[in-house]
Amino acid sequence: MKKIIAAVVVALLLIGGGVFYYQNQQTVPNYLVNSRLETAQNPNDNKLGGYYRLLFTKNKATLVVFSNAVKTKSSNKVDQKLFQAVAGNKSIATVGRNADLGRVHVTKDNNKLVVKSKKLTLTFTINDNAYYTDDGTMWLVAK
Repeated sequence: MKKIIAAVVVALLLIGGGVFYYQNQQTVPNYLVNSRLETAQNPNDNKLGGYYRLLFTKNKATLVVFSNAVKTKSSNKVDQKLFQAVAGNKSIATVGRNADLGRVHVTKDNNKLVVKSKKLTLTFTINDNAYYTDDGTMWLVAK
């Protein structure tokens, strides 16, 4: 009987430790923790239908709209992905509307930064301390 109780206690400790490790594992690089990537305010540098912020914590991210974004039939894949993540099936995403992207994995290779979650995957090209999506939209890091 004592062996069964000991085995149950060990199993619970292992499961609890695994859950604790998973929840506290850092998946975002240190320079992006408690920071944000936001689209440039200049219309020449922003090819999207609205202005967005991507807020990071140690292992999670939130996408926030900080201007009204309207659903368009543009061929801009990045715009469509961002709008779908924030607004879902609605035709407009109002200021302050956000999408919890949940756990994200951020990887950096050479001059590429990839932000990957279950809802959204964004690939950025790094050039002169600015991040550019495939459509040419400039994103800047801010604290």
